[in-house]
Amino acid sequence: MAFSKLDVSVFNREQNQEFRSGMLEQEEKQRMYKEKEVEEEIDYLGPYLARLGNPDALTYQQALDVKYSCLDEFRHLLVARANDIQHQFEKTSDRIEEIQSWYTENHERISPEAEAKYFEEVNELIFYLRTLEIRLSRHKDLSFSRYEAIVQYVNSHPMLDILDHFETAR
Repeated sequence: MAFSKLDVSVFNREQNQEFRSGMLEQEEKQRMYKEKEVEEEIDYLGPYLARLGNPDALTYQQALDVKYSCLDEFRHLLVARANDIQHQFEKTSDRIEEIQSWYTENHERISPEAEAKYFEEVNELIFYLRTLEIRLSRHKDLSFSRYEAIVQYVNSHPMLDILDHFETAR
């Protein structure tokens, strides 16, 4: 008596064992990656504490210095990012004006290929300008909340608990 064996299509996800085991393996890798990502919380005060030799405890003055150094550097970073985006915006605007004035002076004697290249470049620059505008707007919108998050992180850092003890003693 012969038994027939049914072939399972490679496209049948439920019955294709190779696909199922591959998907389960991929899901496990993603789960492990997400867990690792959560475990690796960034210690923003790490570089400042390392400068002091990673002491077990800080003096009141060291804690103040670490706190304000971190906050000042973060504030400067936010300002530098905004200035960089603004500089790129101005540079791109100047480039657009430059090539538009070139086109105004030469549009009658340029070839159709050169004209097409001109319009392509202007469109790319305008798109980039719009992107910079959105980046700057988003940066301005998020800067305050990012700074507040850093302030909250610094204020709740266990190495800076000494600051709370001195403030409650006053």
